[in-house]
Amino acid sequence: MFTSYGLKKVTLVLFLIIFLSILLGCGIDEEKKEIYDNETSIVQEGDTFSFYKRIGKADEKQVNIKYSRFFGVQTLWAIQVEEKSEIELNYKSQVKSGDFKVVIVTPKQELLNIAEQNSTGSVIVAASKGKYSIKIVGKNANGNIQINLSRHVGYKVVMPREDNRNP
Repeated sequence: MFTSYGLKKVTLVLFLIIFLSILLGCGIDEEKKEIYDNETSIVQEGDTFSFYKRIGKADEKQVNIKYSRFFGVQTLWAIQVEEKSEIELNYKSQVKSGDFKVVIVTPKQELLNIAEQNSTGSVIVAASKGKYSIKIVGKNANGNIQINLSRHVGYKVVMPREDNRNP
């Protein structure tokens, strides 16, 4: 059998293996780290993101989120435009560190940068019939974002399933 010294050695090796497995398994995958500058990944239908912390609320008219260690891309709103309309966004982005931006993806899969890093303002996008997505994109970003969606005329706002509290 094992001596007391041998048992301690086996226990230590098992502990190190478990610790390293947990440590390596909790990292951010490379895909999320590389999305920030990859337009092809940003315009895709699905999201891939991770937050260390995400506090706040999101509904059909506004988003107010404080985030830390945000990597990837997350859709805030999907907007189905039924007739020619305008989408108006008022925003305030405060970034403490990392990279952060707000984008709109058009029905033609074009990417419109709305806000990047620290910025405050409003934008009006002329919208024709089709689906638009408003997304946030981060690369080790820490900060907060406030966005108000105005003028709900001619389109319907749909919240992604992650933010929908009544599945």
